[in-house]
Amino acid sequence: MGEYRTELVVVQPTSLCNLNCTYCYVPGRRVATRMTFEALEAVCKKVLESELVKDEIEFLWHAGEPLLAGIEFYERALNFMATYNKRGLRIRNNIQTNGTLLDSRWANFLATHGFSVGVSIDGPSFLHDMQRVRWSGTGSHAATLRGVQELRRHGIRPGALCVLTRAALQSPEELFDFFLDNDFSAVAFNVEEVENANRTTSLHPDEGNNSVVAEYTDFTRRLFDRWWPHRSKIRIREFHDLGQVFAAHRVDETYSREVFETSPLRILTIHRDGNISTFSPEFAGSVA
Repeated sequence: MGEYRTELVVVQPTSLCNLNCTYCYVPGRRVATRMTFEALEAVCKKVLESELVKDEIEFLWHAGEPLLAGIEFYERALNFMATYNKRGLRIRNNIQTNGTLLDSRWANFLATHGFSVGVSIDGPSFLHDMQRVRWSGTGSHAATLRGVQELRRHGIRPGALCVLTRAALQSPEELFDFFLDNDFSAVAFNVEEVENANRTTSLHPDEGNNSVVAEYTDFTRRLFDRWWPHRSKIRIREFHDLGQVFAAHRVDETYSREVFETSPLRILTIHRDGNISTFSPEFAGSVA
């Protein structure tokens, strides 16, 4: 095993969310408690002074709707980082948002301070609005797209995070065309899971057969065929990761990929209450 190092710190500013997505794993989505400024300062200080952090570190603001913490929260975070980054580390900030609260003020702030932005969006409205709904039950697709457009007006080309449900598996071409047509820089697909606050999934194998595996296989094949001619325009995480493995294996047949998500201390996840976990950033209720 190589030396331990921390490369990604997932911070949950709040578990509060203005959406009630049917598959969400995050508990406490109606709890308005925010990480205190004292805890935020301690996070920045301890991370930036840690011997586990080498040349660079990424902060991912995630789990709940991070924009609900308010701009002042992130202004404080940036000030704390400037204060405690005495080693001159390269610091990257990435925020994962549902996009519905993005306005010109938020987009300007994120652009000015060099944040990378991931938007949680499940493709076209006929898929997205089945699951990504407000607490009233109405869809959020139009508001999310307005937020994406605001980002673009400020020079930010966001990535997309899409959750695959049983319905989505039937529409790989429509999904890909949506992300391509809306000029997302990249897309990552997470499968709908039974996890923490989410107790059901549409991807359970059918009784007596395993058709969902066949559907997922067919989805992946059709998605790849649709993406390949456009591969220079948009990155798909799953295909990118596989490509890296194949390339490394051609050079060294004994190559074995280290799984980032399960490497001890590579990822730290810090809950709004200050609790800490490592491994996958799905800590909120246990990150992405």
